Amino acid sequence: MSMRVICGAVVLIAACHDSEPELERTSTAPPVVAVAASKPAGTFALGPDLEMRHPIKDGHLTLIPIALTSAPPSVDAVALDDAMSRHLVKVRDLGDYTHVRIKNKSDERVYAMAGEMIVGGEQDHAIADSTIIEPHSSEVVRVYCVEQGRSEGSKWFHPGHAVVDVGLRRVMRHDNQTAVWRQVEADNRRLGLAPPTSTYREAAALQDSAPSTARRTQLAAQLSDDRLVGVAAAYDGEVVAIDRFATPAMFRAHIGELLGSYVAGDDGAHHEGATLSPDAVRRFAADASLTKSDEILTETLARPPAN
Repeated sequence: MSMRVICGAVVLIAACHDSEPELERTSTAPPVVAVAASKPAGTFALGPDLEMRHPIKDGHLTLIPIALTSAPPSVDAVALDDAMSRHLVKVRDLGDYTHVRIKNKSDERVYAMAGEMIVGGEQDHAIADSTIIEPHSSEVVRVYCVEQGRSEGSKWFHPGHAVVDVGLRRVMRHDNQTAVWRQVEADNRRLGLAPPTSTYREAAALQDSAPSTARRTQLAAQLSDDRLVGVAAAYDGEVVAIDRFATPAMFRAHIGELLGSYVAGDDGAHHEGATLSPDAVRRFAADASLTKSDEILTETLARPPAN
């Protein structure tokens, strides 16, 4: 079978003052609710069959839920992390730190999402290109190495149970392997980590620490609307990422890891920040040159700062 990948680019868009009404801010964590009836119908539209919901603010992070307003397409696949945990797939190191082979032994499609960690092999890696692996088939999938100081070990990988933080995802999208290693080092310094092999694995593990888990649980509780298919994420009022899936089921399958990725980029301290206008999110989502898309995921990530 042929490998299906997502390709494209993204941009930083500063929060700006628009003529449209601003999305309301919340200092506490309210339930996700439908757009108030008093708002003009088009205010929260986000392209055909999509609408934004009221934002959820937590520290420097703001999440804007995205809901599907029409029937979802008939698309489904098992998330790679779940498939690895259930031994539905085998992921093999090819020895060049740029590609791995994923063999799907099951009757179901498997979806490897860009940014997902896989650990073991000769170095820990993260998936570079979102890829669908059809039932009973194998795909060679592009990856980035996130561990500089090891080049030996097993030929097989284990699930990493994490998506790398948004900053590292952005570098993976727009830069090269050297820049990825540099960003991993920066993340480890920021988090006070000094793994002997300079791996991102310890940073990823912090997504399951008690403070991060508490934040993820609180945020997930506010993303329980069964029509949600994604979120836009902003730090201090600046949109940095949109992750939108084709169906609510696919979004739910990845929500835990995505929330870990967003939370990992923020310390959780209370911060007022700038408010977001609907147009700021729409402009970020609308630039086709900045977006990768396939039949399951449309992903928009801001470019990393210039070195």
